[in-house]
Amino acid sequence: MAGKVIDFYNDRIKNGVILFTGGEPLTNWQTVEYFLDNVDAKFIIQTNGSLINERIAKKLKEKNVLIVLSLDGDTKSKNSMRKLLNGEEAYEAILNGYSNAKKAGCTVGASVVAGNYNVSNLYDMTKNLRDKLKVDSFGYNIPHFTKYNDSEVDIEKYTDELIKIFYYAKKEKIYIDQIARKLKPLIFETFRIMDCTAGGEQILIYPDGSTTNCVNYPPFNNKSYNYDRWVKRTPIHRRYCKNCEAIGICGGGCLFDGIKRYKEGLDLRNCYFTKKVLEEFLWDMYDELEKCEFNYEKMIKAYAGVIGYNSAAGVSAGHETTNLSINELKKNIKIGSE
Repeated sequence: MAGKVIDFYNDRIKNGVILFTGGEPLTNWQTVEYFLDNVDAKFIIQTNGSLINERIAKKLKEKNVLIVLSLDGDTKSKNSMRKLLNGEEAYEAILNGYSNAKKAGCTVGASVVAGNYNVSNLYDMTKNLRDKLKVDSFGYNIPHFTKYNDSEVDIEKYTDELIKIFYYAKKEKIYIDQIARKLKPLIFETFRIMDCTAGGEQILIYPDGSTTNCVNYPPFNNKSYNYDRWVKRTPIHRRYCKNCEAIGICGGGCLFDGIKRYKEGLDLRNCYFTKKVLEEFLWDMYDELEKCEFNYEKMIKAYAGVIGYNSAAGVSAGHETTNLSINELKKNIKIGSE
């Protein structure tokens, strides 16, 4: 099956991104390694890191794989939900895998699931993980809807914490996924049409070969399908969004969660978050640019770290297929360390 997927990639895609996810993809290291040795792509792996030994770390470094390390916090207690098969907590194994990856020179970013159990501490957690592990790339993911466990999160607290993290990340030159997605359209003067590549560019392939384009809609009875109604639910097609001041940087959030959680069919958590951070961005830019004395180069330099210029892990897995904007930034403007 891996061979068929590789043939499909080489024939139809090329120059794209291959994301290994799960479950835990390193439980099937043999197949992951087969991909690394037989296809030319930008590779990203989402893993809890507990299985990264020295040999695996060396291979991931050799193939320049971006490791997105799943963490729920900066202490053992905050990661207590993550267990090994024998019931023991996995935190020490996760840290050991992270250490092996860093020793090998791998690029590692942290992916934190935000829930009501930790949402009030995201800012402190960021500072602690930065100090302890020297992480320079973070993502703060709100759980998707499931019928088994509808994990909710207080979006007002989440937004307040992310705004504090924005200012910290700007100062420390740290990439923040959820901030960068909203900030890049302002920096590069582009319109963010959709917030997830499930809306048109992403293909998910399961071990049996069935396909879909949204991880939350697995194939039914092993039958492949394209869930193409996403396109009509993006903000530019929605009357509800027509006069929204944040439509240019929004993308609609998770369209799946919008359908499942809200009668409007929109992820209203994303609406709240996007409007709040837009206001924060604009006031900060106003101050940064000395009260409207516009200087484009200065603006880009001011926000380069937050949007990923300083981090090889500055890529939004599943939300952007490439990092072309940053590559263009590097070509056009020389950014120093100041």
